[in-house]
Amino acid sequence: MTLTVQQTSTVQKSVSVRFPQLSRDQQDARSRFGRALHQWMKANNLSLQNPHDWSQANGKAGPHNSQLSLCVRGVFDPKAGFFYALARFNQALESSDFQEIADLVTRQRLLNAQPFLTVEGKVATAMDFFGMFVGEIPCGIDEEPEEDSSLSMNLTAEEEALILSIRRRQNA
Repeated sequence: MTLTVQQTSTVQKSVSVRFPQLSRDQQDARSRFGRALHQWMKANNLSLQNPHDWSQANGKAGPHNSQLSLCVRGVFDPKAGFFYALARFNQALESSDFQEIADLVTRQRLLNAQPFLTVEGKVATAMDFFGMFVGEIPCGIDEEPEEDSSLSMNLTAEEEALILSIRRRQNA
């Protein structure tokens, strides 16, 4: 890591941090995890704002919309707290605990959403999410996005979520 600090007469400081280059395997794992997260959110009609709204209503630290945006694009270098936050949100989806969400449209969207499942068909935990992020656990998606997958048909979000859940359980 290179740390450079420059100081001028106006006492401004500029800090530049350079992280080590990721290996191709590590970058591919991040990209796969991001695509899996994106597919799951899309299939459940979730926006990047929905988990953020849930965390704000509960006084939780994430997952924040900016974190999710970077993650689905495969360019996020998260701290451990992100995976815990994602797991807490996933557990809330499993338990359908959204009483604190004031907006009825958001609450209904969250109530209709299915939790992110591992390829074994269990609700993903923080360790599962981290394992998928680093490539140690499969995400349950194809290596490359399919052009003619069943999810590209004109299906409702509920139908897409059901198809993803069935596929993951079949892979278990």
